[in-house]
Amino acid sequence: MTTRVVVVSELEGVNDTLADTRQLLGISIPLTALVGTFLFWLLTGRALRPVELLRRDAQAIADGDNGGRVREPAPSDEIGRLAATFNNMLEGLEERTEVLKRFVSDASHKIRSPVANIRTRIETCGEGDWAETRPAVVGEVERIEAILDDLTYLARSDEGRIVVASERVELDELLFAEASRLQQRDRVTVDASGIEPLVIQADQAQISRLVRNLVDNAERHAQSRVALAVHHHQGSIVIDVDDNGPGVPVVSRATVFDRFTRLDQSRQRATGGTGLGLAIVRDITDRHGGTVAVRDSPLGGAGFRITLPADRP
Repeated sequence: MTTRVVVVSELEGVNDTLADTRQLLGISIPLTALVGTFLFWLLTGRALRPVELLRRDAQAIADGDNGGRVREPAPSDEIGRLAATFNNMLEGLEERTEVLKRFVSDASHKIRSPVANIRTRIETCGEGDWAETRPAVVGEVERIEAILDDLTYLARSDEGRIVVASERVELDELLFAEASRLQQRDRVTVDASGIEPLVIQADQAQISRLVRNLVDNAERHAQSRVALAVHHHQGSIVIDVDDNGPGVPVVSRATVFDRFTRLDQSRQRATGGTGLGLAIVRDITDRHGGTVAVRDSPLGGAGFRITLPADRP
């Protein structure tokens, strides 16, 4: 015998609940999506606003309408640190640009002077005066060549194109040769008693140029005496070039090795210096791992001391 149980229930309440649910979802889902989209847009816009400001400032700098810096938001976040880094980069570029402008201006001034002298001498030279004018013109041309040579060296140095060779350099012979050259000019008395026999591994051409620049600088400013010396000192090799000229003021010693440095009238170029010789001296010294300094000379003028490592490979 089979028993069947039939249960009857009204679905009206369930249908109403489903309808209400569908209606609620139909409203809440689009509303939620709309609110979420709005919040996302708001938060994203707020997060990207500093980026947009950074972009606008960068564009203004490119157009030349800004003070050369971007606005920095709170420095604790990534955008703030990016803006600070960007400003540091701009400051460095600005400083290098100013140095380049001064360099070009000074170089132009240095070259303009001998060119003007050559033109004046040629224009005022009579038909029978060329033999007398020629040495002066040649001297001015040699001065221009020296300036261009120094400029070329420094340009190659700035571009990283200077290679330092490792060769056997006999410093005593190098200094004795410079002493002989000065003596042949017969403008100053040269004391070479402080030169000791020393050999170093270095770039022959660059060390020769370094010594030549120091010796020429000493001769230009000396009143009557120049002293050359090289010796060992505490594991290093020391080269001293001294003169009995006006010396270098203490306040100027930190900048005397800068390019085209202008000192007081007592130490300015009077006999053809390019204003780049000491800058090249510092560059060569740095490349050889040494140091250069200016001090009071035992002769009463300026003393330039080069200290080089004795065991440079």
